[in-house]
Amino acid sequence: MLFSSTLVCATRFPELVKGVSMKRLLLVFMMIFSMVYAGTAVAGEPSSEPILKLNTKMHTSSIWRIDMDTQGYYLVTASDDKSVMVWNAKTGEYLKTLRPPIDKGNEGRVYSSAISKDGRFVAASGWTGWDWHAQCSVYIFNTSSGEMVARVTGLDSVVYDLEFSPDGKFLAATMGRNGAKIISTANWTVTASLTGYSDQSHCAAFDKKGNLVTSSFDGHLRLYDSSFQLQKDVLVQGGKKPYGLAFSPDGKKIALGYQDSPRVQVFDASSLELLYEPDIAGVDNGKNFLNTVCWSKDGKQLYAGGYYMIYVNGKWWSHMRRWEKEGKGKFKDFPLCLNTCWDIKTLTDDSFVFSGYYPDFGRFDRDGKQLYYKSSEVFSFADNDKSKLKISDDGFTIGFAPYSGAAYTFSLRERQLLEKQANFPASVTSRGGITITDWLNSTAPRLNGTQLSFLEKYERCISADISSDGGTIVFSADYSIYGLDANGTQKWKITAPGTVWSVNIADGREVFAATYSDGTVRWHRLSDGRELLALFVTNDGKRWVLWTPSGHYDSSPGGQDLIGWHVNEGTDRTASFYPAGRFASTTYRPDIGTYILDLLDVDLALQKSGESRGITDTGRKNILQSLPPTVTILSPENGATMTSALVQIQVLIKTPENDPVTEIRTLVNGRPSGEDVRGIMIRPRSKAGEPHTLKITIPEGECEISILAKNSMGYSEPATVRIIYGRVTTSGDDEFLIKPKLYILAIGVSNYNDENLRLRYPSKDAKDFTELMAKQKGALYRDVVTNLITDEKATRDSILEGLEWIQTETTSKDVAMIFIAGHGMNDNNGHLYFLPADVIVEKLKRTGLPTEEISRTVAAIAGKVIYFMDTCHSGNMTVARRGGDIDLTQALNELSSAENGAIVFCSSSGKQYSLESEKWGNGAFTKALLEGLSGKADYVGKNKITINQLDLYLSERVKELTNGKQTPVTAKPETVRDFTIVIKK
Repeated sequence: MLFSSTLVCATRFPELVKGVSMKRLLLVFMMIFSMVYAGTAVAGEPSSEPILKLNTKMHTSSIWRIDMDTQGYYLVTASDDKSVMVWNAKTGEYLKTLRPPIDKGNEGRVYSSAISKDGRFVAASGWTGWDWHAQCSVYIFNTSSGEMVARVTGLDSVVYDLEFSPDGKFLAATMGRNGAKIISTANWTVTASLTGYSDQSHCAAFDKKGNLVTSSFDGHLRLYDSSFQLQKDVLVQGGKKPYGLAFSPDGKKIALGYQDSPRVQVFDASSLELLYEPDIAGVDNGKNFLNTVCWSKDGKQLYAGGYYMIYVNGKWWSHMRRWEKEGKGKFKDFPLCLNTCWDIKTLTDDSFVFSGYYPDFGRFDRDGKQLYYKSSEVFSFADNDKSKLKISDDGFTIGFAPYSGAAYTFSLRERQLLEKQANFPASVTSRGGITITDWLNSTAPRLNGTQLSFLEKYERCISADISSDGGTIVFSADYSIYGLDANGTQKWKITAPGTVWSVNIADGREVFAATYSDGTVRWHRLSDGRELLALFVTNDGKRWVLWTPSGHYDSSPGGQDLIGWHVNEGTDRTASFYPAGRFASTTYRPDIGTYILDLLDVDLALQKSGESRGITDTGRKNILQSLPPTVTILSPENGATMTSALVQIQVLIKTPENDPVTEIRTLVNGRPSGEDVRGIMIRPRSKAGEPHTLKITIPEGECEISILAKNSMGYSEPATVRIIYGRVTTSGDDEFLIKPKLYILAIGVSNYNDENLRLRYPSKDAKDFTELMAKQKGALYRDVVTNLITDEKATRDSILEGLEWIQTETTSKDVAMIFIAGHGMNDNNGHLYFLPADVIVEKLKRTGLPTEEISRTVAAIAGKVIYFMDTCHSGNMTVARRGGDIDLTQALNELSSAENGAIVFCSSSGKQYSLESEKWGNGAFTKALLEGLSGKADYVGKNKITINQLDLYLSERVKELTNGKQTPVTAKPETVRDFTIVIKK
């Protein structure tokens, strides 16, 4: 099972959705507190077993804290998803993920993080070590490398807030019980304990002199001097749950917000006497609260955020309130985040940043103008409308829709995601003499009028459905799914990795679907509730991944790394993470969904799937025996300015002790640097890794250096650092400092030797593409050199010669485009071949062109590479289709991997065929491609078309041309940034 990190039984607060009462909030909070301290069972050490997790470049669950260094370069965010992320504070760009050790359930949830004033260290804590030691730890990471450099022990509760003192000598940690701890940063040990608290302490703040103030749910505000001696302790009256607080810049006032009240109060910072309360008109409706506060840099304005929902432009937004005159003047509200705001901080330029529940975070100027906003890639299914989840009678197709957004349909048989409403039955609560009432958000649902008592204490019923034969009633709840018989007797129960928002039982198969708070949709076996499959779709609808509890998966192109394996390295080291795509040779199973729904048995399905592909492994058990290396860049730091084009890179390499690193690959802006290191044998002397020094020559301007290491299991994920040398272009990242040459290899096969394979337009597609791009000579490119190979000339040998030509000619300053149109075919092991004109299908391995040949060429090309792939033509309806279904996913993922580095545009997805029509005069994909490159993809009106703009145009236009029958896909390496590919003429 994938370990979700959503808000469930033991997080800080319940799911906060519109309409949830404050009474319900506090009721669930009582449940949380009681579970945290119900016992102190100790497991001892982190699990060494690989743990399957979602993997996106944004948090997937609530972001509790946000912080920045004094210079305003780094942002750090702490999330319930068991990770800390580091961002560029100026742009909001993702930099890296810091991974503490984690385990099942709550262990590893991060409730607090802080960055040292000089930006060198990140501290993180929460439910961190409690399940192993009955004490929590604060993990200290090096910000630049991401490596853990220390672990502070001895905290006798979960940690809710971390704050560095202004001189950087101390770190305050507030806790769920027993007050707070003061940690010395000189040796990372606890030096003082602040006691006398009778409830949780969620927030602390320092003033510029080092005085400390804390809030606690015992209703008290406590003030300490810089020696951490208690000076004042007052019982506040604005609410029962004081939460966020902040010193004014001059240190004379303290602002306080509440978790259970909309009131904000301002106190004298010396006496803790109440001075005044800002105007909360419009906030005080019984549902809203303003729990987090901050001041402008000059102290003239006071800000407060929390749960203050207003409907704006078709969405509910939680608003920030800003008061003038230090909180005594007029106010202005502006939209901030999509749900509760948990933390706000002011930056040195008087802008401020926030973090929220949704999860989201962002940066605004002092007038409320949004500078950037980042939200999760996760769909929110938190909706009282349970009819949005649909499932077909046979269970193979599901329909779902988020709380706000378009509806989608996913087919296991077709391996296809479509943006359309499914026409299957919704769940029912009355059928065949069975009626369920009082079930929605209730602790006491009823069956035919009789109250049921199967729920855990404080747990809510969220959804329900009745099977077509009336034999099983499925209830979902805050953190469980229950199966009951027609009499209300419990048949089974499973613990869910998050709130289960809706369930729907298939009428013709013993399965049901469920939507989860981590954005997944899952199939379960009806007889015992066992999970069979999980599906995650990014909320733009472009990528998806489907997987089994053992980690075997299917995915869209680019979707394979949306999950991966977290591997703990003990309690004192940063955990390693391996995206699922690194194990594709054994765990990629495009047929797994069909096998599982046919057999309703995961183990048997894996056996059948493995037999069909000649694979005998069982996935998770072999992960630890097949680990690629990991690479960490120790220096230079991200954003560093270099004085020489020759840069020295210090890296830390980890690899299993019996599998040495034999190659280090270096990339500059996603392409080979020409300074790879081969013929080596790096065998780390400890689990901490082996340092290694590299020297790389970089071009002028801002560039990204990526390092990959290789052992017998393959390449590591790239470690990347962005540095600057010499002059930086001011016209944007998509500009070339010197005009490059464009080399084009265009291949199109319409007239195959085998008449059964013949098509109408691939050769014309290749010719039209070449002619259009040739017009870019003197515009974006100083020259355009083409090599067009079509029809009978497109033999296997001539295509190989063409690949050798483009590899040889393209320099590091140039751009290469490869366009291929015609038929594609998979062999029995799933390997993709392009079919040359002289192919003999029965002798595919000898006469076809394997995608691996193209990958090797792409990897060796020095310049940027763009690959247009149209290799799944069906022709028209009178042309016979080739045997078997074509699977492009594995080939696309290989081509667009960091080590190969191609940007791949593919004509279709899933089991779709590429369509061609006389009215277009081309294939649908090429028709849209030519339109987009001719100028229609210029969405911003700058007469330039970038990779991302072309991607957007193709995705919409091809669907329009084919009435949704064909969906193009784009796969792009994470090491390659967006750039201009044509200038509109």
